[in-house]
Amino acid sequence: MDNRDKYCYWEEYAQYDIDTAVAMFDAGRYLYTAFMCQQAIEKIV
Repeated sequence: MDNRDKYCYWEEYAQYDIDTAVAMFDAGRYLYTAFMCQQAIEKIV
């Protein structure tokens, strides 16, 4: 697995976390929204 593949792997999971954050926000689960955003940032950085 080269660096680009690794980046794409983590980018995919970061996007999944963002999608989850949006769902949590829409449900009014704001603590979990913040947590999922933090997880996405960790994965993409």
